[in-house]
Amino acid sequence: MNTKSTVVVSAIAAAILSGCCAGKCCCPNAKLGAGPRTTDPVIGNWGVRLPYDSMSTGSFIFSRDENGKPKAFVLLRWGSPEWCKDLKIEGNTFSFRHPYNKLVRGSVTADCITGEIANCDKDGNAAEAFKPFTGWRIAPACPF
Repeated sequence: MNTKSTVVVSAIAAAILSGCCAGKCCCPNAKLGAGPRTTDPVIGNWGVRLPYDSMSTGSFIFSRDENGKPKAFVLLRWGSPEWCKDLKIEGNTFSFRHPYNKLVRGSVTADCITGEIANCDKDGNAAEAFKPFTGWRIAPACPF
């Protein structure tokens, strides 16, 4: 690959990973087949555009264990992904507490995720106004 091609591919990848949403729900991977839709619409991998001036990209992975209990593995802005607490999934809605004192809630429609996030107090209650976020379903990884 030549330098010009590398720059173009890098720019496209950066736009997709950063969400390129500007406050609206977008689904950049819809043409790629964003993965199976089940009767459990929240389950899957999600890229999110968080409401911060810098480092606003994150990711959510929602799954269920062998007993059907929901789990969320979440990366907010930087650091390492963390398992979240008090996860609730009901139909297409979800809520959880992130270990970095964040309260997150939202919903899924097709391949788009929308919600809001706020800092929370030690009891898990919102300690400030919620701020909106948007995101998109990430296609499952496949071997090449």
